[in-house]
Amino acid sequence: MIKADSDVWALAASGQLGDAVYWEPGFEAVERARALLCHLEEIGQKKIDWRYLLQGLPSLGVIETMDFPPLYTEDAFDEIDGFLTITEEPENDDIPCMSFDRIEVYVDRENMERLIEQFAILLDRLENYKPLESYV
Repeated sequence: MIKADSDVWALAASGQLGDAVYWEPGFEAVERARALLCHLEEIGQKKIDWRYLLQGLPSLGVIETMDFPPLYTEDAFDEIDGFLTITEEPENDDIPCMSFDRIEVYVDRENMERLIEQFAILLDRLENYKPLESYV
């Protein structure tokens, strides 16, 4: 698998796209916010109060314009400035439709603290967002 320059990028998550992706320690808020964003599908795109969820989070504003639900697959992190995703087809594709692309999600080291902080704020809002209360 192609690797990102470790002087510039920190590994945030890795795994199988569409299956199990494991987040590194320190990225729990990103992982949990992503999971809750996926549950927005149950509410419906037109009913989401994006202004409330994303106000004051300039790095995450693009979430509102992503395919819905946002960040449904981890490769969508590429749309957020400061993230890099690398996907690669499986080396051994013996069983058709049963193997997943490998994915690694990286975050720019210079922006990592700010991005984690903004995801923590988003997570707090999502956890307190009435339409999602049954998923928290």
